[in-house]
Amino acid sequence: MKINNKYNNIVNLNNFYNCKVNKYFSKIKKITDFILNEEKKNDYYIIEVNFVNNKIIKKINNDYRKKNKVTDVISLSFSKDGVLIVNNKKYFFLGEIYISIDKVKQQAKKYKNTFFYELFFLYIHGLLHLLGFDHIKKDDDIIMTKKLEEILKKNKWIKNS
Repeated sequence: MKINNKYNNIVNLNNFYNCKVNKYFSKIKKITDFILNEEKKNDYYIIEVNFVNNKIIKKINNDYRKKNKVTDVISLSFSKDGVLIVNNKKYFFLGEIYISIDKVKQQAKKYKNTFFYELFFLYIHGLLHLLGFDHIKKDDDIIMTKKLEEILKKNKWIKNS
């Protein structure tokens, strides 16, 4: 499938875990552009992706969500007020995604997925949160789950990697 890559989004990858996930950067950029294209987001965006351990994500979860426990992914949205001008283009800070690599490893084993698949599953989940999807209410959970499954179905390379 050819992706209409009219986007020139900026994805910053911060690897605080000291593992070999940097090799996935181009594929993270690819799925980001695909999702923004699918959601008909016509602006340019900056997204921070942070690979962390359980200790760091637990602290972030406690600081921002008042939940003193480890989680797999946290998304922190920014308002559209955060704008950066690059080459005469406005880039909006969409937000930050924190992914616990410890949880990626644990859940990949638990659900019998590859590390790659679990990492991308959590990244897509986090990006959908930044785009306004949620799963607090049952109806919203159904919508978000369906959207995530559609993205995975249209991007079979994720499952096959």
